[in-house]
Amino acid sequence: MINDYAIKQTYYKVSILVLLFSTLSIQAFSQSKNRITLQSGFASNALFTSPGLVGGGSHQGKGASGFGITYSRNLNKSFALETGLEYSSNRIETTSTFHPGFERQVTNSKIQMLSVPVYGNLTFLKYLFVNGGLLFSMETKISGQEFRGIDSQSGLGYGLALGGKYSVNKMTVLVNPFFQKHAVLAYKRNNSQERLGELGLQFGVGYSF
Repeated sequence: MINDYAIKQTYYKVSILVLLFSTLSIQAFSQSKNRITLQSGFASNALFTSPGLVGGGSHQGKGASGFGITYSRNLNKSFALETGLEYSSNRIETTSTFHPGFERQVTNSKIQMLSVPVYGNLTFLKYLFVNGGLLFSMETKISGQEFRGIDSQSGLGYGLALGGKYSVNKMTVLVNPFFQKHAVLAYKRNNSQERLGELGLQFGVGYSF
């Protein structure tokens, strides 16, 4: 016959197992819900102008670099929402308009921006993902211009990326080619608004919790 002591011991063991299982389940669930990612990258760049625009200087992109932090929240196993804060620095070479008898001037500019992405992220085939959405950018500094020759890039743009990821425990390594376009809807819009585009590669390391 089973005595009270044995019943109590069995009850304690079952309770501990249930508590342990619940704790592990909560941890596993929370790990799949949130991730913080540090990322950096580089890109080629260009200034897009209105079709048929005549006159004015010509611009040539000289490359860009950036880094940032991203927070993602999983809504299910394959879809997440992302936001964060990104810093980027774009180098642009501007050549003045040709005028007979005058030497063309070359100006090297640097555009620095802070951007907040609001993206959706879809994972497929386990290790691949595509993300994209709106990009809110604020130009913080432009240098190298005595008179401003490049339109402000502050405003609403968009971004799109396709990449791969690999996770081990709580850590995730990511790499993704990306495209971004700024000032699609500029805060200070000109009739012939110039829009900065970036095509590059990002690397990231994330931590799930």
